[in-house]
Order: sequence, then structure tokens, then C-alpha cells
Amino acid sequence: MKFFINNKNMFFISYILTLCSWMMNNVSYIQNILNYMRYFSYFILVIIIFLNHKKFTLKRIVVEILGTAIVVVSSYFSKSNTILTLWIFILAVREIDFDELIKVDFYTKFVLVFIVVLCYYLGFTEKNEFYGYFGNIRSSMGFGNPNTFGYYIFSLCADYIYSNNNRIKLKHSIVLIIISFIVGYLSNSRTSQFLIVLLAFSTPIAKILKNIVKNKYFKIFILSLFFICSLSSVYICKNYDSSNDVYYNLNEALSGRIFNAHRFLEKYDVSIIGNEIELKTNDNSYSYYLDNGYIKLLLNYGILVFMIIYIIYLKDFKKAFRNNNIFLILIFSIYLFYGLTENVMFWLSGNAFLLYFACENKKVSLEE
Repeated sequence: MKFFINNKNMFFISYILTLCSWMMNNVSYIQNILNYMRYFSYFILVIIIFLNHKKFTLKRIVVEILGTAIVVVSSYFSKSNTILTLWIFILAVREIDFDELIKVDFYTKFVLVFIVVLCYYLGFTEKNEFYGYFGNIRSSMGFGNPNTFGYYIFSLCADYIYSNNNRIKLKHSIVLIIISFIVGYLSNSRTSQFLIVLLAFSTPIAKILKNIVKNKYFKIFILSLFFICSLSSVYICKNYDSSNDVYYNLNEALSGRIFNAHRFLEKYDVSIIGNEIELKTNDNSYSYYLDNGYIKLLLNYGILVFMIIYIIYLKDFKKAFRNNNIFLILIFSIYLFYGLTENVMFWLSGNAFLLYFACENKKVSLEE
């Protein structure tokens, strides 16, 4: 019993419970159970954090208390616990091996996706069908949104690529491409489709990056990628003009996302600590969705939390560069590009890689 009750096992129990509470929230009859699972996982994590803090320096404790205060206040004003959940796991993950975390994430998500899709076909979830920007019908496959289904499939593929990066062969790439077409056929989630195909070619891309990863200008570009995506998002969406052919065609290619974000920027102000915003607003017969992750961070969670997420990615990239882990540099970059079209690059439910900088890892280079 003593062997079972340790920080590692407690952490993974809380992580699995949290994934269940997120991924199965559209399954009928179990909402109350999922809430209890989530609260129990938070309770476990708080215990782990207090146990770990015996080994921390005073400076680190002060920094983490300050970060916790910012995240808690932002969560109150934004009426969202997404960033708070991420932050709690960051504080608790210190003694966890990163490679093991990704394996647990992969197998847990694989089982949960199978269960949710099975419940969908058995009629135990709402059969949510959405009309796409171009009038096409899209299925959520038991999840709350078709893009959520696509995001979890992409997350599974990213986990698999990382765990097997030295063993990815042509047959694996073909399987990933087939998966991307299945995602497109079922949910028409084009962003996840495209990025899964990108993952399918991760091995040749990694070989190219291997030749330039030590170039200081490449490193500066990658470390600046979060701000590049943020500034381009705000500038393009803020200045959207449908009479401009470039803006119009780009908006059409992104299924109306630029115009939608433009409307949200008109309606809400950027604050220091966050706002409560409606991610879906209706205007006559048209619904507006805020999909851009960078604009959502600024409008919903505020500038301070925006900077915390930036620092998390910065630390992740720097650690990946130190360890010469090219596949991780590629995966982090893909998640940042994902944030241009979906507000998911800071969702722990689909991006366990966010925890990389905070936990132990044994995989230190591409060659090992």
C-alpha cells in the first residue's frame, strides 16, 4: 500500500481523472460524477504540491505563490478554470518523468476517445451536428464540437510521434495521413487534418531542422514565435477589412475566423487580469465564435496570464534547445500555429507537452 501511495502514482491518478472529466463531459448521465472526479483530482494535486514544497527554495516558493495569485484572480474574472488547472499541474509535476507522462497521456486519451465515440454511436451522447462555414454538415463524434474531436486526435498523433520519434517509418506516416482523412470525413476539422499530415512528415522535417537548430537566428525566430503569432493575430483581426482582397481571401480560407475575432475585439477590451466573455455570440441569424487562441488569452484571461503562457512556452522551447530535442521543438511550434485557428494551445487536456519544462525527462537529444 505504501508503495502504491507515492507522488508519481497520485499524480497520474489525478491526471487521468482530470482527462476523464474533460473528455467525457458530453456523455449522458455522468456529469455529476465527472465534477466529483475533477474536485478529487485537485485535492490530490494540492497534497502533492505541499509535499514537494519541502524541497523548494524560498525564491521559487515566492514566484509560485505570485503566479498562483495571478491565475486565481484571472480565473475568477474570466469565469474559466482552464488556466488554473494547467497551473496546478505545473506546480505538481516536478518529480514526474516526462516520457512516462506522454505515454500515460496517449493511452488514456486513446481509451477515452474510443469510449466517447462508442457512446456516440450507442446514443449516450448528444448527436451534435454543426453546419460549417461553407454549409457542410460536421459531426462532433460525441464531443462538444467537431474541432474538439479533431484536436484530441491530433493530440494522440503528437504523443505518438514524440514517443516513437526515432522509429517513425513510411508505414507510420501513411497511417497518420489516413487518420487525417478520417478526421476530415467525420468532422471536417481542417486545421487538425492539416497538422496531422504535418506530423506524418515529422521525420524529414526534423532532419532539416537538425541542420539549422544551432543557428542563432533560427533559435531567435523560434523563441519569438509566440509573439509573432500573437502580434499577427491582433493586427490582422483588428484591422480586418472585407473590401480588401487579401483580408477577404484569408478570412475565407480560415472559415470566417478573422471576421469573428474582429467582432470580439470590437466588443471586448483587453484587460490586465481578464474578462468574462461569451465564446459564442449571436447576431441575427449568424453566430460568432472566438477561435483564435492568442486573442482569447488577451480578452478572456488578461495580459498577465498571457505573459505566463508565453513564459511557459519560452521555458519549454529553451529546455528543448538545451536537450537538442528537435521533435519537441517541432511539436511546440505546431501547437503555436494551431493557436492561430483554435484556442487550444494552452489546453492541458490536449497538450501535455506544456508540462515539459516543469518535470523531469530522460530523453535529452535526437541522437540518443
